[in-house]
Amino acid sequence: MFRLIDSHSHPVFAGDRCFEFDEKSRGASYLDIHKKGGGIHFTVSQTKLVSEHGLLKIFLSRLENMLLSGTTLVECKTGYGLDLETEIKLLNVIERAKHFTQLDLVTTFLGAHAIPRFYFDR
Repeated sequence: MFRLIDSHSHPVFAGDRCFEFDEKSRGASYLDIHKKGGGIHFTVSQTKLVSEHGLLKIFLSRLENMLLSGTTLVECKTGYGLDLETEIKLLNVIERAKHFTQLDLVTTFLGAHAIPRFYFDR
């Protein structure tokens, strides 16, 4: 049996960082983008604003696209919460999604995906 496995994804998040591609194509570094409010902390801030139900809707849409592309198993890493409450929300979304998709989902907790912004704001 053929199985296409996405073995490293962070598919539960909100926000869109497409604007970063333009900046990168013009030579901006990740640190430059980060200093302007982009990067992982942009995704974290957007993810915190969305309810569990809203994240589930976004996630199920992504899973449908993955399924249509031939993916059969997805490792779903958390990491866009950077605090206990939001990371638990992401874990709950992944567990709920298992009831609505044909894909096999494997959950990986990655609470330390980046240094939380409040460490920089001291």
